[in-house]
Amino acid sequence: MLDHKGFDLWADGYDRSVNLSDDDNTYPFAGYKRVLARIYEQVRQGSGTRVLDIGFGTGVLTAKLYENGYDITGIDFSKRMIQIAREKMPRARLIQYDFSKGLPAELGDSKFDSIVCTYAIHHLDDASKIVFLKELRKHLNPCGRIYVGDIAFPTRAELNACRECCADEWDEDEIYFVAGEIREKLCEAQFEQISHCAGILTLEAPGGISMIHEMTCRQMAEQDIDLVVPLYMEHYNTYEGGAWTHDTTYKRIHQVWNREDSLCMILEQGSEVIGFVMGYFEQYDDIQAYDLVEIVIAHAHQGKGIGTQFMGLIEAKVKELGGAMIQLQAVNDEMHNQFYGNLGYQDCKNLVLKSKWL
Repeated sequence: MLDHKGFDLWADGYDRSVNLSDDDNTYPFAGYKRVLARIYEQVRQGSGTRVLDIGFGTGVLTAKLYENGYDITGIDFSKRMIQIAREKMPRARLIQYDFSKGLPAELGDSKFDSIVCTYAIHHLDDASKIVFLKELRKHLNPCGRIYVGDIAFPTRAELNACRECCADEWDEDEIYFVAGEIREKLCEAQFEQISHCAGILTLEAPGGISMIHEMTCRQMAEQDIDLVVPLYMEHYNTYEGGAWTHDTTYKRIHQVWNREDSLCMILEQGSEVIGFVMGYFEQYDDIQAYDLVEIVIAHAHQGKGIGTQFMGLIEAKVKELGGAMIQLQAVNDEMHNQFYGNLGYQDCKNLVLKSKWL
């Protein structure tokens, strides 16, 4: 891993070396320009103009925002990188500091509308990433967002495959994040894959519309079925006009859970079960699909973006287990059609199913 002196030496040729890797679509910087363009687009679509850039390097991304009137604060530990960036952003507040030690005291309790971190967080180990992201969220304005663009993979298997393929070039000192593992600790995080070795992790401000603290997701055990029965009964009695009994509901859930090919998970906030999903894998020729039987969020927790977050976790888990697509029974009501449509699920030709390729 380069220290600040190493980055000082690399600074003048940094953009050139990155672009060569990106243009060749090779590790480590395949997708680099698309990552920056996507984050730029998302910041521009957000509200407010106060931006904090962690590890801004030569200012490739933030200089574009600066040119459009954004108020830029940046942190980087390379003196030479800061000199290059300052030429592009003379009025920006640029702080020399090693963020592996946390955040500089100069930030105080400053709040930002967007916090960006591109190709820098891989210098932290996985546990430190979680701590650092949680600390960054304290510096977001309401409705603010964190955007982390980096060398990243949806699953550990995909990271290992890239390591094996690029063994000669692989940097063992850098610790790339696995989206599925990050989301086990920060369930509300969203992930977008950009290239075979790059992606963007997004987090919203605490208290934002989709922020639920202490939310965890785990495999459903048999003793959990009694805990989710009330949620299922509430769902059907509210939306389906049914009158399901406890025994009928228990048998329905247990029937799916008991299959050898099932994947049933529950979502908890603290000690409270607030949602669950149940389904199972089916093999169609050479395609393994996950048949989603039901996803239910407790009525009191709806309208907060939890269902969207939960579906993201399920999609990541299905993909990790070798699933190529998710399919579910088509729904007729406008609310559920909009929910699944926003997540990319489309009607199948027979109009009985909706599906999404992973």
